[in-house]
This record gives sequence, structure tokens and C-alpha cells, in this order.
Amino acid sequence: MSQFEFVTAVPLFTSWETAVTNYLSPSSTANVTRTLFSPVIFAIFTPHGRKTPYNHTQYHRTPRIRVVTGCRSAMINETITAVLFDWDFTLAYTVSQHTTLDERTAIMFRQAGIPCTVEQISAVRRTIQDGAPKPQTTGDFLSLYAEMLRRMGHADTSEELAYRIYNEYAHLPTHLYDDVIPTLRALQKERLRLGILSNHATAVRPTIERLIGSYIPATQIIISEEEAIHKPDAVIFQRAARQMGTPPDECIYVGDNLLVDAVGAVKFGGYQAGFWLDRQGEGAEALPPRVYRITDLAQLVDFLTE
Repeated sequence: MSQFEFVTAVPLFTSWETAVTNYLSPSSTANVTRTLFSPVIFAIFTPHGRKTPYNHTQYHRTPRIRVVTGCRSAMINETITAVLFDWDFTLAYTVSQHTTLDERTAIMFRQAGIPCTVEQISAVRRTIQDGAPKPQTTGDFLSLYAEMLRRMGHADTSEELAYRIYNEYAHLPTHLYDDVIPTLRALQKERLRLGILSNHATAVRPTIERLIGSYIPATQIIISEEEAIHKPDAVIFQRAARQMGTPPDECIYVGDNLLVDAVGAVKFGGYQAGFWLDRQGEGAEALPPRVYRITDLAQLVDFLTE
């Protein structure tokens, strides 16, 4: 039995609902992963009566976790029937784990027939995106790529060319993280329904089905462009739950974006819990109720199977 019986938190942070809204606002320039929540002090009471400082942002292994936040509480229970995952940087990465965003973007531009260097891409992106939220929708990306073409002095800044660049991402060499297949196998043994919900182009579907189709059927792979709606909109989370054949409050969601994935699934989708997969070890000062931080998928398996 784990020595960690329960965790009680004294809330010092501001409304996370407001933080999500600010993050999604095009005008927001806040570094939300650092400013979203103020510090929270925790104490862990062990069976021996000792108090130990504890960082809520770290995953802890116990099937009996009770997080108390003000007058609200949340508990992961045994009613979970489905686990849905994000795709990019949750289950899979493109080119290599060390390839930067600007390196990937430069490859996409060149594959679409636009000569460029990584340095050019980096400089242009900084002038457009510095401090702005990460693009999520197809329209966000098309606007970004069209503006990048314009600032690079390219003659063609059409939406058609921007869409061609956008689709090139789906054709980059794609690989699963080492912990993905063991995780899917372990969750299958628990008779949990598994699904994918990704903000992505339709063109990525063949790659997803090729890499994990033996674990997750095509009908349980939900891609935003096909649905004409994107995370963190409530509709796509709820639609994904219906596709899994289970109510939202019996689903959990796992993704690499704290606000769009983990918080969005709980706040907008009504999911029982959201898991922020922080593979890069960014950390956060505190997390809202029913949102948990893990740094690899093995921790998710422990959380669900202990």
C-alpha cells in the first residue's frame, strides 16, 4: 500500500476557468504555463502520522487520491471506461525527438516547393507569434503560413498554398514514443476503451491507423478537420465520448497541452479527469481539480491499475 493516503490543498490560485479563456483569446500574450496558478502548499499525512511537504504538480501513485480545493473536491474512481489520447507529442513525434518546431516547419515549406532555411523560418515566426498562443485550428495554421509566406516575400500567399504546407506535416516521418505500445497493451488488458482525439489534418489518418490501428480501431480515431471543430470546444470532446460509446464523465483524456488537452477535457468536455503529459518536464505551480501531471505514460498505467 502506498504511504500517501490523501492530499489536502489550500487554494491560493485564481480562477482556472478565466485562465483557459485568456489562453484561448487571440490577444493573449501571457505565458500561461508559468502564470496560470499561484503556489499552493501541500502536506501528506502518512500512516505513521508524519507530515511531508508535497508538490501537487508531481504525479503520485495511490488509488485513493482526494484533492480538496476550497469547497470543491475531485476523486478518480472506478467508473472510468474510456481513455482518449492526443496524438502529436503525446503518442507520436515527427522526424526525431530532438527536431525543433522551426526545423519541422522548414521541412514542410521545402516539401511544398518553397525554398527556405531554418533561420528564415525562425526569424519570420518570431515576428508573428512572439508571445501569442499556439495555433490550434486549421484556420489558425493557414493564417500563420500565409503570413509567413508574405513576410518571406513569396509571390504566392494563397490559402491553397498555405493548406498544402499544413498538410505536409502529416507526411513527415512519424514515430511512436517507446512507452506507447506497452501502455496501450496494459490498458487493453484492463478492458478500457481506447481512442484518439487530435487537432490535426485529415491527411494524418493513414499514419495513425498504420502505427496504432491494431490497438485503436479507425472508428475511435477522431480528427478535428474531419469534424470541422477543434479542441478545446465542448462539442468535439463530447462527440468523441459518444464515438467511444461511453458518457463523458466516464472518460479521461491525456495530452501534452495543459490547457487545451487536460484542462479543456475537464472544463469543457465534462471528462472525469485530464492528464497533462509533461514529457519535457516544464512543470506548473499548481493544477486545478481533476487535472493531473504525469511525465510518461507508465505513470498513467500505474494510476489507473493500482
